[in-house]
Amino acid sequence: MQIVTQNKKGISLLETLFAMGIILLMSASFYQLLTSFYHNYEVQEAIAETQQQGRVTIDLFWQEIRNTGLDPTGTLFAAGHLNTIKSHRKVYRGPGCVRGAQPVEKILVATPTAFHFIADLNQNGKVNRTDDSEEQIHYEWVGDSAADGKTGSDPDLCGTERPSYTLYRDSGNGMREAASSIVAFHLSYFNEDGIQLPTGVLSQSEREQIRRVVIQLTARTENPLNDAYGERQIQTEIWLRNL
Repeated sequence: MQIVTQNKKGISLLETLFAMGIILLMSASFYQLLTSFYHNYEVQEAIAETQQQGRVTIDLFWQEIRNTGLDPTGTLFAAGHLNTIKSHRKVYRGPGCVRGAQPVEKILVATPTAFHFIADLNQNGKVNRTDDSEEQIHYEWVGDSAADGKTGSDPDLCGTERPSYTLYRDSGNGMREAASSIVAFHLSYFNEDGIQLPTGVLSQSEREQIRRVVIQLTARTENPLNDAYGERQIQTEIWLRNL
């Protein structure tokens, strides 16, 4: 006859504390790992959104300025045509802006941070205030040079103080925000031979030579990531098909 001896001894307090310690340590490690994964996901998502914002900004700019100089009737920019456009808008004529009648030019302003152009989208052979508000488009980026001593804002070309690091668009109803958190923005201009035109405010004769525009921008996350902002640089070129 076999005798089975049962061990009725329970788990000691020391063993219990040791097991609980292991469980707590594993739980803390798992929590830390989970938190790290979640934070990395947030970082990557924020950077992806920043890159998407930069691409949307590029696409908007590209879609519009490629129509620069559009003149289906062949009369808007023709010699002998009325050489002024009646406008209530200010046009940069360096070192300041003027309001009123302006020459009919395919490109009114070309600087490293601004581009102002005309395109006869409705094919009526004219550009005026009432019927053609979307045919005279002005893009301008405002950075933050801090030259005016104000943090978070800077004057645009016409001297109006605006929030910094923002790309603005004006189609006739005033400057409207097109994209924010753009911490760097630069336009370069090239002629038909691929030679880059001078950097700065281009003269009328220099503007008439523009055939290609290269845009470079840097978009930044709205909030810091790991105590620093995430940034994405984007560059593309735009051929002005009507010049």
